[in-house]
Amino acid sequence: MINSERLPNKYNAGFRDVQLFDKKRNREIGVALWYPVLESEKSIYYLDDYPGNVAENSQFMQDCFPLIISSHGSGGHRFNQHYLGEALARYGYYFAAIQNSYNNSFNDDDGNDIANFWHRPNDVRFVLDYFQKEFSSVAIAQKSVVVIGHSFGGYTALVLA
Repeated sequence: MINSERLPNKYNAGFRDVQLFDKKRNREIGVALWYPVLESEKSIYYLDDYPGNVAENSQFMQDCFPLIISSHGSGGHRFNQHYLGEALARYGYYFAAIQNSYNNSFNDDDGNDIANFWHRPNDVRFVLDYFQKEFSSVAIAQKSVVVIGHSFGGYTALVLA
């Protein structure tokens, strides 16, 4: 998927932290979003523990970019792969890291609940629908959406394939 048109450091990494709420399933879904920008980056810390360099809350570019949605492992969180989000944004990709409700580092109440096998793929679907509706002014390359995941997030990606 990375080709000669997507050279490193052509862009800087933009970043927004978004809290979504799925009313139908009564679920809060955190999304850390990294995206290509031209604004200068500054040093930040995600959750006071993870250092990064991004242009926080920058404007979205009108260019067409592919979207990668990432699902963390059981008990993980949306900042687990912040380094990957920053790097892919610099290559010209949107990188949306989902934090699954009740199965993350901060709240793992449903960590062993079988319903997670249903909720996690639906969290990804909800986030994708959100991007398609709310970010209509931002060009997401059609047929260029990829879902990746680690551990239980890998299961999530596989179910959606």
